[in-house]
Amino acid sequence: MVKWVLVLFLIGSVICPNFSWSQSNHEKVLETTRVALSSGSSKELSQLFHASFELSIFGNDYNKSQSEGMLKSFFVDNPPNGFSLIHSGASEDSNLTYSIGQYKTGSKSYRVLLRFKNTSVGSELYKMEFREVE
Repeated sequence: MVKWVLVLFLIGSVICPNFSWSQSNHEKVLETTRVALSSGSSKELSQLFHASFELSIFGNDYNKSQSEGMLKSFFVDNPPNGFSLIHSGASEDSNLTYSIGQYKTGSKSYRVLLRFKNTSVGSELYKMEFREVE
């Protein structure tokens, strides 16, 4: 029986080489994003940025080259008490995905909108927006 399972697994991996028993690329990128926001790591987040990444903090917009420094300042001023994902979705063709989360710091909470784009290298973060929750 074990022999047949192994044979079927090998045949499946030849026929469907992109099939993965682990998380998809997007799920891994989303989890890395969640952990980076939970720990306040601007450096880890910046490694996920798409070439045309945009950051918006309370309506102030920053390009990719400005974003790591602005996130670092934001995390210093607003040290994380946690980040949780609330909702995720995708476009019909699944080329664009989004997630909404809540970033907690001190007595404040911020709504975070994350937008991802599927590219030739995998899922990349192309927009992040922070809004204060009233």
